[in-house]
Amino acid sequence: MTLDLLVVGEELQVVWDTRRRASWDGRDLAIVSREGLVTMKRIAGRPQDLVDIAALENLDDEGP
Repeated sequence: MTLDLLVVGEELQVVWDTRRRASWDGRDLAIVSREGLVTMKRIAGRPQDLVDIAALENLDDEGP
């Protein structure tokens, strides 16, 4: 299992503040918006994050 640790600093405060809460399989989850996910991935800037950003932005071009 891979675990990413999120430290909420100034750059991520809006993403964190606008997260939604959901329950799944008896657990509480925090879910960020697609835009928030792109912001988080831009900050991380790893090669796979850049690929993921392109795919997420392509979803906008394809419609709902």
